Amino acid sequence: MIRRAPELLTLTVDGNMAPRVLYMADTLGMGPLGAKKVLGSCPSLFGVSERNLGTKFHYFSETLGLGCEGAIRSILMFPDVLSYSLEYNVIPTVGRCCLNPVFAHTE
Repeated sequence: MIRRAPELLTLTVDGNMAPRVLYMADTLGMGPLGAKKVLGSCPSLFGVSERNLGTKFHYFSETLGLGCEGAIRSILMFPDVLSYSLEYNVIPTVGRCCLNPVFAHTE
């Protein structure tokens, strides 16, 4: 884990790590196992602010209409998505997918 995210050495358990686990488990509703899976897969998220994580979670759950459960399932499948820039990576990519007829929603 340290090899993938050496910045972890600069964080404290009480100031950074424990609050991030609790935020993801309780506030975002991932539960302890979900938070452990996400943070274990993408340890750099320990250094991401709760505000940043919350903004991204809101984008998936509300803006994209996935709801809380859908957002959690998506994040558990692709934890790295929380490390991407919402403005420069996520939103433009989603926009391109929506414009692509292969991904377009038709009824």
